[in-house]
Amino acid sequence: MGSLEALEVYWSSPGALTALMAHTVLLIVLGVTYQVTSGPRPRLHILYSVYAVDVSLWSFLASSTLLCVALSDRLEYEITGVKLATSVSVFGGLIIGALAGMVLTFSEAAQEAHMARLGVDRIRVTQRDDAPTLVFSERPGLFAASSSLHGSVVILSQRLQQVLSPNELEAVIAHEVAHLANKDSRRRLASTLLSKCMFFDPLSKFVDPAIHRQGEFLADDMAASDPTKARALASALETLGAVCYADHGGGKAPGLRSRQVPLELRLRRLAGRYSG
Repeated sequence: MGSLEALEVYWSSPGALTALMAHTVLLIVLGVTYQVTSGPRPRLHILYSVYAVDVSLWSFLASSTLLCVALSDRLEYEITGVKLATSVSVFGGLIIGALAGMVLTFSEAAQEAHMARLGVDRIRVTQRDDAPTLVFSERPGLFAASSSLHGSVVILSQRLQQVLSPNELEAVIAHEVAHLANKDSRRRLASTLLSKCMFFDPLSKFVDPAIHRQGEFLADDMAASDPTKARALASALETLGAVCYADHGGGKAPGLRSRQVPLELRLRRLAGRYSG
């Protein structure tokens, strides 16, 4: 039996079609659930599930194609070959979908690249206890970030201290500490690498930015634990927004494929905490 004929027989079988439909239905259900869910934390969990199902689907498709071609010359292909290809592809896809994020997250090369992008030398980061280390980045401009890849580190640009008041700076640091508590640096790194590896998959180009945006909302909620802190964080965002506008102009509004959250939306959510 030729390879094309084997693929035709495979994709006409109930098992292969059921597996394909199950992945599709799961993605649709997760998408609908995401739309009707309001909190950033449950939304993040839904997005991680979407990634897992998406990776599982592509692994299933790839495994199915390879196994069909490999088993196409077997006389009993239509009897046992299709069932074997379906079973191996489904279980292989599920395993790869579950492990892909973990493997990518703990990649040493990826960790080094991430720290270099933040403008921090790994040698300077030596603290390993629970208290985060405050590091000033050599990266120019207004910049605040956090990383838990090499200890808990909060990274601030030098100019940030000059622009913000002490209360505003404290609110920004609290926001970054919230990112550390949520292990956002590892999850975002895994999401970014998955999206780059799955360059052929359009869904990942929307899921990855959504993970970044929901992470910002969750960190805002945690940092604005009371009206005073919420007002300080909102003030810091307004100050940074005004300075960035003066330096670079208004720019284009972020879209669904942007990792940036619109400033107006963050300010509106924070205003509900200190004025509601």
